[in-house]
Amino acid sequence: SEMCIRGRLLAMRMIALINQKFTVTLPLKTLFATQSLSELAQAVLALKTVTERPALVPVARGGELLPSFAQQRLWLLDQIDGGSAQYNMPAVLKLQGAVDRLALSRAFTCIIGRHESLRTTFSANEQGQPYQVIQAVNPFILLTQDVSALEQSEQEVVIAKLINEEANHAFDLSGDLMLRGLLIKVNPDEHLLQ
Repeated sequence: SEMCIRGRLLAMRMIALINQKFTVTLPLKTLFATQSLSELAQAVLALKTVTERPALVPVARGGELLPSFAQQRLWLLDQIDGGSAQYNMPAVLKLQGAVDRLALSRAFTCIIGRHESLRTTFSANEQGQPYQVIQAVNPFILLTQDVSALEQSEQEVVIAKLINEEANHAFDLSGDLMLRGLLIKVNPDEHLLQ
């Protein structure tokens, strides 16, 4: 899985370099569809040169910030489903050694501070049109569970239940941060971070 993620990141980096060097927009699927460098070169040469890319400009934070198309779609589906965990992307990391919970919480606070999308919630105006509300940066609350006193067989059952419940817990798009954390203490030198 980690190798697959690294491969995708390298592929995306390669696409970005090709697009910048040759001023084209090469689709990622073209990279995977070509069997050799010469085929890839032919695909790049066949593309039209992009003469002008739209400038990225900061948007004023006053007033109602319109959501992107993807955000509107997610908000609408959430309104229809009444809250669903369908779009959750759970992951569990095994941490070996002592864990500094305070440092871990601070690290998550820094990540959320750098990425507005993780602290963006949604509201609707009087016409029912959704808009973004970017929340202030607050200390990240890392939920913790300690199962270290349980027997191993009981630990496994409780851990599976905790991970499943957290993964299937829907986000409230009107109030929740778009990132949650659960730290499960298995023993003093082993933790699971979801």
